[in-house]
Amino acid sequence: MENTTNVIIVSEGRPLNTLSSYLSEKSEYKVMIAPRSAEEMNKLVSSLKKAVVIIDYYEEYKAYLLELLTRLKKHGFKYIMICASVKEGFGFLSQGIDEIITRPKDLTQAEKKAFFTIMEMKIEKLVQDYSKDKRAIKNKYMTPINKIIAIGSSTGGTDCIEKILKMLPEDTPPVLIVQHMPPVFTELFSQRLNTSCKMTVLEAIDGDALENGKVLIAPGDKQMRLEYKNGRYFVSCKKEGQYGGHEPSVDVLFNSVAEHAGKKAIGVILTGMGKDGAQGLLKMRETGAFTIGQDEASSIVYGMPKAAYDIGAVMTQGDPYKIARLIMEH
Repeated sequence: MENTTNVIIVSEGRPLNTLSSYLSEKSEYKVMIAPRSAEEMNKLVSSLKKAVVIIDYYEEYKAYLLELLTRLKKHGFKYIMICASVKEGFGFLSQGIDEIITRPKDLTQAEKKAFFTIMEMKIEKLVQDYSKDKRAIKNKYMTPINKIIAIGSSTGGTDCIEKILKMLPEDTPPVLIVQHMPPVFTELFSQRLNTSCKMTVLEAIDGDALENGKVLIAPGDKQMRLEYKNGRYFVSCKKEGQYGGHEPSVDVLFNSVAEHAGKKAIGVILTGMGKDGAQGLLKMRETGAFTIGQDEASSIVYGMPKAAYDIGAVMTQGDPYKIARLIMEH
């Protein structure tokens, strides 16, 4: 039926029999239990254009669930994660899962009814989201690009990026981001940010044009570079292999921004382990860019910002809120 919503329930080791039965009784849902076999799962999802995937998350099945999400990514499904607590769930939201819901502690009739009601509301919301163009631009700003903002981060960076972007106005100059993250999460992360930020946030695809009011996040398995040709800025996103142990690499992005934007650029390096981005940020500073590093107090891991600071790549430091203000001032 055209109006039927495909619902796939992933519940490794602990089947949600009551939820499955409840949804199956309703004509608007076609409920499927995810097969354990990768081959059978591929057959199932290949036959579906749209689906809401409900994942009953338990820590001991983390590796399997992340691998499953990687396989599902190309199908563009919607995801609801059932978690033990709101705190655990927030971690998934920052990585791009569409919705979270906490697992009921007591299976009383009242608890189950509330759980089912909330679940249906979340499914309906995600079904409505399917009618929206994922790459639609919220607002068009035809003014010339006078600045380009490049941000690099790793461990702990998702929360920092969200704090920064939420403070930026909708007509902010284009923002390019490399966040060390598996490919399954970069698209989901961009979709999550797009709903919470004033700017349009997209996972970048090869050839995407830079526009004021647009944020492009590097895909989790490709190198993203700034390019300039025939009077326009755009990005290339290609599988090139790792650079300095990373794909995408912050250094690759920063080096390309230094080359093509020079003093028109703002470079920001956020929390993360290692030194990816330090040399690229130094090159940006040497070509006239304004460069910012996250300070130690607000960093989850003061590795990448410290490496950049130690070699003189950072002109000023601050927490995410100060960084957002500095971007707006410049």
